[in-house]
Amino acid sequence: MKYYEKKSFNPGGIKDRYDSRDYQWEEVGGAAIETFNWDQGFDIEKKLSTLLKVKDQGPSFSCGGQSWGYLSEVLECLSTGTYEPRSAKYLYAQTCIPSGGSRGRDNADIFVNQGVAREDVLTSYQNGNPPSEAFMQRSIDITDPIRMNAKLSKASAYAQVGTDMESVATAIAVNSGCVIGVDGSNNGTWLSAFPQSPAVTQWRHWLYAGKAKLVNGKKYIGVINSWGIDVGEGGWQWLSESYFNKNVWSTWTHVFAPTLPQNFNHKFLKDLKYKMTTLDVAALQDALKIEGQFPAGVPSSGYYGMITAAAVLAFQTKYQIIGSPIESESGKVVGPKTRVKLNSLFGN
Repeated sequence: MKYYEKKSFNPGGIKDRYDSRDYQWEEVGGAAIETFNWDQGFDIEKKLSTLLKVKDQGPSFSCGGQSWGYLSEVLECLSTGTYEPRSAKYLYAQTCIPSGGSRGRDNADIFVNQGVAREDVLTSYQNGNPPSEAFMQRSIDITDPIRMNAKLSKASAYAQVGTDMESVATAIAVNSGCVIGVDGSNNGTWLSAFPQSPAVTQWRHWLYAGKAKLVNGKKYIGVINSWGIDVGEGGWQWLSESYFNKNVWSTWTHVFAPTLPQNFNHKFLKDLKYKMTTLDVAALQDALKIEGQFPAGVPSSGYYGMITAAAVLAFQTKYQIIGSPIESESGKVVGPKTRVKLNSLFGN
């Protein structure tokens, strides 16, 4: 009997603490993208023209490292044309908590700021066998040369995606995958191709999601597990819309940083407000990048969210645009006074 067939699974997903500084994918590009085409579907293995190497976390709680490792090797394959498995241990040894498991944001932070070392540089498996928890937590194995190797695969930024199926499917297709946090239980279906939503959550788990399709007219997201090729269809499983509605609690993806706008000019003729999606908002974001308030590494999506509101407030504070009721809503309104200043800087 394998470890994952026993009563106690070894997942390792830990919910993130809320952080208002997290980029929301809707604001960094997702709002401007067409909705997902379910009739066409998406399959990351077809896009790569190769099968992903299914991992086996064994009795460890390293699913976070496994999942972000999948995402890293997918991006590297798209970039270089060469498929090279990435080290789950490199991530997990730096993000695990002593009792086992890891949080999404911590893994995403390593993924973006350090990169992920190749598996052949820092192995996650002992003599080809599934790893132990103690082995996966041993961060002393990460030497300076291994960190240099990881830097070759750094991404630009990470963002949270809505946990609804439409948002996740779109992010999978556009960004070549997501990492999702799910509830699970040993309800007799979890190892199957179509796991059923758990009635009671026994554990939480991180999974790489890289496929989406219709099955008998119903929508499913394809996830590759980290419990070996005997799970599901060669390691891949399909989560239904009802599973998403009840038991998906976190989704992360990556975004690439754009270049800073050059020779920018734009006339702002209309007031802009929070939660708008317009080309004027995209121009506002470009202007605030040049002014230094909007993060240069975030795409100008045209969606007026919290990142934009914080940047507008900083701009209004810098130029002392105060006193008008319409422009005193914590950066959520670009009114006449703000537009006058923007036009004096960028309107010619």
